[in-house]
Amino acid sequence: MREQIATLRNKLEKEQIVTERLLKQAMKKSIGIIRKQAVKEYIMVCICLILYPFLYYVANLSALFISTSLLIFIGCASATWYFQRPINDKLLGEDVDTVVRVMTKLKRQYQLWIIGAMPIMIPWVFWFWKEYTTAMNVPEEVSYFMLGTIIVGACIGGAIGYSWDRKVIRSCNEIIAQLKE
Repeated sequence: MREQIATLRNKLEKEQIVTERLLKQAMKKSIGIIRKQAVKEYIMVCICLILYPFLYYVANLSALFISTSLLIFIGCASATWYFQRPINDKLLGEDVDTVVRVMTKLKRQYQLWIIGAMPIMIPWVFWFWKEYTTAMNVPEEVSYFMLGTIIVGACIGGAIGYSWDRKVIRSCNEIIAQLKE
């Protein structure tokens, strides 16, 4: 009887170790997705930091518009860095409650980011339209067609950004659901 109980305990310990290992692998994959979204954003911000100053010379956009745009991009990258600071390899070694708390906070920050950042883009799009049509001396009848094109482009960019943020939120939800089980 004692041998059977000892064997059962060994099996349960091995099962628990395997379960923990599988859980950590799944969490590592989800954290990798979260980090990948941040890297994509950093790359896009770097591209904008390089290309946007050329718009001053090529498209005659004002220095105020270019610098404000660059500040917005730097602000976005800084916010992403700030949000994802607690997401590191040490997090996998933390207790379940800590990981759930960190993931819940990250998820909430991204949800608030979607709500807070999107309205900023609306005036920026109209400012870009006004700057561009003024700098290029575009006739008024063509100007409104350009506005439609700019809005479509902004919607595509917004949809890409929104999908990246949703991937982070989805990954946070997956980690939270796995840990609550």
